[in-house]
Amino acid sequence: MASALLAAWLVLGAPQAPEATAAPAADATVEPPSPRAPEPAASDAAARRRVIVRPTLDAEPLPIVAGPAQQISARDLEAHEYDDIHRVLAAAPGVYVRNEDGFGLRPNIGMRGVNPERSAKITLMEDGILLAPAPYSAPAVFQAPLATRMVGVDIIKGPAALRFGPRTIAGAVDLHARAIPDRPTAFVDVAGGRFGYGKLHGVLGTRYRGFGVMLEIARLQSNGFKQIDGGGNSGFWANDATLALSYQRRARNGVHHRVEARASYANELSNETYLGLTLSDFLHTPYRRYAASARDRFRLWRSGAVLSYVAGTDTLEFDLRLYRRDHHRVWYRVDRFRDGPSLASLLVAPDDEPLQQLLAVLRGDADSRGPEQSLLTTRNDWRYVSQGVQPTFRWRPSWRRVAQQLEIGARVHGDAIVRHDTEDAWLMHAGRMVPEGSPSVDALRNHGSALAAAFHVFDAITIRDRFTLAPAMRVEVIGMRFRDGLADTRTRRTDVPVSPGLGALVRATQWLSAFAGVHRGFSPVFPGQPKSVVPERSVNYEAGLRALREAVVAEAAGFFNDYQNLNGTCSFGPDCAGGSDNRQFNAGKVWVWGFEGLLRWRQAVGRRGLHVEAGGQYTYTQSRFRHSFHSDFGQWGDVERGDELPYLPRHVAGGVVAMGGRIWDASLSPSYAGVMRDIAGQGPIPLQRRIDGFFVLDASAEVRVLGRLRLYLQIGNLTNAVYVVSQRPFGLRPGAPLTATAGLVLHGF
Repeated sequence: MASALLAAWLVLGAPQAPEATAAPAADATVEPPSPRAPEPAASDAAARRRVIVRPTLDAEPLPIVAGPAQQISARDLEAHEYDDIHRVLAAAPGVYVRNEDGFGLRPNIGMRGVNPERSAKITLMEDGILLAPAPYSAPAVFQAPLATRMVGVDIIKGPAALRFGPRTIAGAVDLHARAIPDRPTAFVDVAGGRFGYGKLHGVLGTRYRGFGVMLEIARLQSNGFKQIDGGGNSGFWANDATLALSYQRRARNGVHHRVEARASYANELSNETYLGLTLSDFLHTPYRRYAASARDRFRLWRSGAVLSYVAGTDTLEFDLRLYRRDHHRVWYRVDRFRDGPSLASLLVAPDDEPLQQLLAVLRGDADSRGPEQSLLTTRNDWRYVSQGVQPTFRWRPSWRRVAQQLEIGARVHGDAIVRHDTEDAWLMHAGRMVPEGSPSVDALRNHGSALAAAFHVFDAITIRDRFTLAPAMRVEVIGMRFRDGLADTRTRRTDVPVSPGLGALVRATQWLSAFAGVHRGFSPVFPGQPKSVVPERSVNYEAGLRALREAVVAEAAGFFNDYQNLNGTCSFGPDCAGGSDNRQFNAGKVWVWGFEGLLRWRQAVGRRGLHVEAGGQYTYTQSRFRHSFHSDFGQWGDVERGDELPYLPRHVAGGVVAMGGRIWDASLSPSYAGVMRDIAGQGPIPLQRRIDGFFVLDASAEVRVLGRLRLYLQIGNLTNAVYVVSQRPFGLRPGAPLTATAGLVLHGF
């Protein structure tokens, strides 16, 4: 195996700076394909059997999973037709999302108390491949794969998450792309809606004599729901395309072989900004955008390739994957005034008399009085590369009353990021931004890279089909380099985390199981941090119950994360002391604990295909700093022992009520997120630092005609609730108002 790793790594090459211009589950079962969706490929079903999933109403018998895990199936995704990954993941307990732009363009996903900002504290994957632009060097995710392309989502927590890494404290999210279909398949999904929304999604593919091919394209666009002072488009467009080729040799002597190559390309242009509103402006016109943000633009290009080879039998399997992804993003956005307070301070306390003139300039109500009132815009030009080789060996033996599922895997991974930020000065004149005339100034120029070798062992030993013991171990060797081009400094560091874990499950009856687990969690620091910044480390505990009986499935779990050190990361704006982007801060010892529960019920009524379904999920989370300290990290500040973490709601809940028949379905999906703090603290939350809880109700319906045509309607925020999703980095920003989308899916075969 070592020679294979070395050879593959030499072929890939170590990551260079860009040019300047699934895992096993004991007895896991799979949901049957939805009658409304194309039948998945056999290879897709085989892949699902290697992934830990929660029991679903369609899965029999009860899967043995030594810990909490959830699966969002193709049926669930199709029923709601969400194009926003945040709304998809809201159906899972223990998951927190923060939708900063209203469309899900910037995924902010957290689990079990970790900060959801840019999904940088979880392991986010697509088909088992790390998804962040540079998972070690710069894990902040600025673009998620379009949710309309996904056919399933797995959420894995506890010791089982040690198989993925590198961030193993909270858990992992694995998005599943469409497999090459076994038979000729063609369909097109076309939709339109409010705010100039449009969607085009098409798939064409088949297999013939072992060869397979599939082409998938998707495009989303909207004019946006925010109104820019002085006019302008606040919307976006995003494209995503994938070409997959494969060859599968028929099994001989019980051995099968499959080779697959996937190439993808995506790009995006969004007129997005970090600039929000003051509280008074938000209460009066929540969907307003100040004139100073009119020129803000985000552009992204992404290309990727994955080559995989799978060989094995029913009990033995070898899976080898080679991958590479390249990202390039340019975000041009208003950042600050040349002189004066930060935009965050200005928008939090706008009633101070000296600040009124600056606020009027932001709004476009007053002209800049001189160079000191110039607005500085930042051009963040960042390029990423991520590549590696990932071999995995799986063995599923059984001896009489003992069954085992052993996985041994490795990953040799390299990634890098090149940042080049420049600043330009603009004056506000007659409600428009005009150039000041001064030259652009370099604000940031650096290069960070990482090379990591990871090794994991995960085993699930089941005795008498009643007791499962699942030990796990993960070891990584992480080497990082950083070069600051402006300061002309270089740094290096090496970390070698060892993370053991153990999960256990007792199947008390045919329908009731109890589980518990403990594991050591780890989250690496980024390149370029001072030696005083240490990685996140924690010991995580969990215990719970799972039940599946007839038409009911339920799961309840408690969790406790004991941090030896918690890190905070500034990625923009006021959180970055001295303007140093990508800086990390120690918080020391912190406790995070809570409860997560899930309940689903589905029942057939009569003999005409009528069925009803209801269910809900709930998450309670509490946190506490265990000592007092002062931090330059803006979200912490002066911390007192007992303070709570910011941007962590105590209560998150959701659910679904649905009814359907042979050719139709309809559902309501409520969700609630409780109040959050904008800065660490305890006791009553000051009004200027409080983000109120909110309730959102979504609705969906569909009609299936002649087996080839499906008409659907999706309404988001049915009650048109007005709510705040974030106060950072610069002021209050709203969630999306009522949206309505109507579409059709037409199958050609």
